[in-house]
Amino acid sequence: MDNSGLRLYYTEKLRKYDASSIIVGADVNPNIVIPPGQKQWFTVGRCDGECTKAAIPPSGINVFSALLHAHLLGSSLKLRHIRDGKELPPVFEDKSYDFNYQQMRVPKDEMKIFPGDSFLMECGYDSRKREKPSYGGIGTNEEMCVAYLSYYPKVNLSMCYSRPSIQSLYESVGIQDIYHKDRVINWAFDMRGKTDEEKDQKIAKNMRQKDYKPKLNSFEFRELHKSVMAKDPESKFA
Repeated sequence: MDNSGLRLYYTEKLRKYDASSIIVGADVNPNIVIPPGQKQWFTVGRCDGECTKAAIPPSGINVFSALLHAHLLGSSLKLRHIRDGKELPPVFEDKSYDFNYQQMRVPKDEMKIFPGDSFLMECGYDSRKREKPSYGGIGTNEEMCVAYLSYYPKVNLSMCYSRPSIQSLYESVGIQDIYHKDRVINWAFDMRGKTDEEKDQKIAKNMRQKDYKPKLNSFEFRELHKSVMAKDPESKFA
């Protein structure tokens, strides 16, 4: 029994190809940082050509639809397609993105992806109504920058992401070092996908260590950047 409004069909006559999807863009994590009060702030996620070269056959794959996705701050989204060092005309672009009106986009002609092709998923955000920084995450008030590409025939590739390292992110705002940097980085990766109870247990275990020094408060992964303490420079005026 089903009352969801979906109508499902079953047939023993299989189609020639299996279809699938690829997620392209910026990895969803707190290293996506959007300052408040910005009319237009850009985040870019990269899908490297080495990734497509390893998974896509010489005959290529055919993209027949795409969903460009961000959250409440998203204002303009564009998937940029690069082949042999040259950018191709954009197939998927939304210059007036509205989180409350999202739709699959079907191109007039299917977009072909060949091995070695690379992509830049470019997201513009409007944070003028925010008074605090916004971070990447799956929550509606957090942010994302991805494109869901539907294609055929199916290959062994489901996502092609990039993300800045914690070190490079802090260096970009002048922080040269933080207290317990290795511990912060390890906690960040260890806590990905864990439940709140599992996170609490992990934090409690670390705090019981003999060499533990309470320079950092307990935090969840999405609260990472709010909890770290800068070690160098000691002052923003240094």
